Amino acid sequence: TSGNVTIAEGQRFGSALQFNGGYLTTNKTNSLCPFSFTQFSIDAWVFISSYVGQSESTGQPNFIGTMNPGTSTHDWSFGPNNNGNLSFYYDSTNITSSTTIPLNVWNHIAATRDNNTLRLFINGDLNGSGTVSGGGCGTAESFTIGAYNGTNFTGFADEIRVTAGTSVWTENFSRPIAPYSLS
Repeated sequence: TSGNVTIAEGQRFGSALQFNGGYLTTNKTNSLCPFSFTQFSIDAWVFISSYVGQSESTGQPNFIGTMNPGTSTHDWSFGPNNNGNLSFYYDSTNITSSTTIPLNVWNHIAATRDNNTLRLFINGDLNGSGTVSGGGCGTAESFTIGAYNGTNFTGFADEIRVTAGTSVWTENFSRPIAPYSLS
């Protein structure tokens, strides 16, 4: 943990992580590298207090990914960008949603990869897609939640899930209404 990350009670499904200038990080393992697979899903419930992104020129997201906070070294990142759009960045490809994620309310965000198609979902609605190719992740980065290249996610996060080996959603879906099972 770096900076201010706390557990806040009374949130979406009870307690949630509150990010206020901090982030969580761990040594990256292959299980945290979804691009080792041709299919994966990443999703979370987020309550965004303000839009913070890498820069106006790149619009890269800062919620979750494999990267070194404070540097430009990274493999992939996912979350809101500085304009409030949902974005997924991988190997110089930036796929961005067509609408913004509402501020100060709980929203479900998801990204799925099915072979070379990456899809973005906001509250169960398909909101952007594009083509990605290649696979694998570098070796120097760490798995991080709450930061990218010196900028920090501000808000709450709950039910963060990375699912390797399957694309859970390929079209519009009903948002999860209960916490995920740990099994």
